Amino acid sequence: MADAANLESDALLASVPTHEGYKVLGGVVLYQKLGQGGMGAVYRGRHLRLSVEVAVKVMAPPMGMSPTQAEGFIQRFIREAQVAAGISHQNLVRVIDVNSEANVYFLVMDFVDGESAADRLKRKGSLTEAEAVEIAAGAADGLAEAHRAGIVHRDVKPDNIMVDKHGRVKVADLGLAKAFSTGDEDGSKSLGLTLSQQAIGTPFYMSPEQTRSARTVGPQSDVWSLGVSLYQLVAGSVPWRDTDVADLIMKIRGEPLPDLTALRSDASAGLIAILARALDKDPANRYPDCAAMAEALRAHLKSLVHAAETLADPAAGSTKFGLEVSAPPARTLTLIAESALKAGAAPAAPPKPPPAAAPPKPGPAGPTAPTAPVTGGMPPWVLPAALGGALVVVLIIVLVLVLSPDRTQVAPAPPPGQGTETTEATTPAPAPATTHSAEAAQAARKLAVARTLMGEGLYERAKVTLADALALDPDNAEIARALREVKAKIEAEESRASRTEEYKRRRDEGFKLQLAGKLLEAGQAYQRAAAVAPPGNTEAADRAAACLFEYNVAKAREARAATRLTEAVEFYTAALASKVDADAAKSLNAIRGQLEAQQAEAIRAQTAKRLRLKASQVEARRDVAGALTVAEQLQNKHALAAGLAGLERDAAAALARIKKLPAEQAAAEAKKCLARYFGTPSAAELERIAFGAEGGGR
Repeated sequence: MADAANLESDALLASVPTHEGYKVLGGVVLYQKLGQGGMGAVYRGRHLRLSVEVAVKVMAPPMGMSPTQAEGFIQRFIREAQVAAGISHQNLVRVIDVNSEANVYFLVMDFVDGESAADRLKRKGSLTEAEAVEIAAGAADGLAEAHRAGIVHRDVKPDNIMVDKHGRVKVADLGLAKAFSTGDEDGSKSLGLTLSQQAIGTPFYMSPEQTRSARTVGPQSDVWSLGVSLYQLVAGSVPWRDTDVADLIMKIRGEPLPDLTALRSDASAGLIAILARALDKDPANRYPDCAAMAEALRAHLKSLVHAAETLADPAAGSTKFGLEVSAPPARTLTLIAESALKAGAAPAAPPKPPPAAAPPKPGPAGPTAPTAPVTGGMPPWVLPAALGGALVVVLIIVLVLVLSPDRTQVAPAPPPGQGTETTEATTPAPAPATTHSAEAAQAARKLAVARTLMGEGLYERAKVTLADALALDPDNAEIARALREVKAKIEAEESRASRTEEYKRRRDEGFKLQLAGKLLEAGQAYQRAAAVAPPGNTEAADRAAACLFEYNVAKAREARAATRLTEAVEFYTAALASKVDADAAKSLNAIRGQLEAQQAEAIRAQTAKRLRLKASQVEARRDVAGALTVAEQLQNKHALAAGLAGLERDAAAALARIKKLPAEQAAAEAKKCLARYFGTPSAAELERIAFGAEGGGR
């Protein structure tokens, strides 16, 4: 709360004139500050001409906007306020005027003596189902009128649903309204909250289609937002929550509506059915507009036990605003009106002395001839009277100039012998010194205001104020230094704003790609955003790592399913470079084990193939010794385990096949060959023969 005295130091009202100790803006005497947000502040005041209490919303472009964007912001604000002013309904806060004065853009609305539905929920802790449904029904009636006029609110939430002390419900803040029947297809006439997403509104209450684009939303989007508001009024919290906007949007689009009975066990089946329809993901399955939803809410209200309760509450607003600030007394309002009228009237230009008229020439002696009237019907005495009056004025001016104390007087000449210098004695005029003193004081006041504006971060306004102060007191070094300081701040802000704008553009590009499922492109876009991120801001870098991790893990699983293990290892390695994850590391180790086993099996198969080739070549030459050696090589691994007996069998089989010997004879000859060539070979010798001998001994 801020009373009239505190409004003197309000940075948003620095350029607004003060009369009788009160700020007066657009014919409204402001005396209480009701709240402030990112786009301005709301004040309570008394309209001088209408003699009614009003609320005045003073707009300020959000921080970080360039001058061009700020101008566009203001123009959109004015256009959409004009749209809102064209709608009148008992459940809508009426827009009385939209204007600009003293470099301040403002909106004059009806003052609702009460509180918002959000403040009511906070003050009371919980609402009955009947109370919540009645508030939603009143809001639906007001929104239905907007829909009939072709307007979508696009920012319905408990903070914008007002309930006065008499229980009347009114929907406020049509500042984000969109004319869905006026062909505004490109969204250029709509007040944007984000620069690239075109997602206008408050994220918790956005419909799924509004999170994609605000250009094509219809009345069903307001139905969704009102459904979320009703859910919150009954359950005490919104259905979908998350600290990250992107994750919140994914929940709104994909997660089902949470069970209301888990938070409010006494919720009726009728209310659950209304919420289920209002919060259907498909707009076609919702209520077609708020008129249909209002009808369903009022039909349900009749079935509730406490439906007869009224919303009237004398305590409404007491928690939010604290002690009531009294309006200015009637006498003060009269003085303010007179003072504002005088200050607003253009000062009259000082009258210029009329040119001296030539004295009339005497006529000929004798009777004067009658003169014709100057204009038709003008009495003949008018012209002489006018000339006489002009002569009197000239004489008065001459007397004033002669008797003026500011004239220059020349001192009499000194007596002889005392020098020949002539001294001019001038009477100093106090007016220039007084004027300079007043201008210096005014410049000092402007400097103080500029310092306050700089403290609030309103450097553009501070620059204008300091320039005016320097014009009043050009030799003031402190003002000049402050002006240089604020210019440097503006340049730094513009540079930071440009960098922030580029960061947001790149981040939003990544956000779009992520929502479209293009994780690799999204990760790369987030990396580009991270390169220009403000100091300490790791959002884009974290998102880039998450997107690239998900992409590489998905590709690794795909490659593993197709048994492309080498490719899977590469993707898992890239994923772990983006983010440490135990499951991914475990999968990578498992694939590496599979890959090593495959490689070992491939080496064994290649060795066996090479040895079989050698055996076939030796058999073709019927080389007995070579056949014996190759036979031993073929069974090297088995021979190491089974001993010499296995090698003898293999050698015997080779001799039987090559020399066509009987089995007994082939076995005996094989034994002799082995004893002759190798003696009794050890395991090491067999291994050497298997992998070192090329043609065997003869």
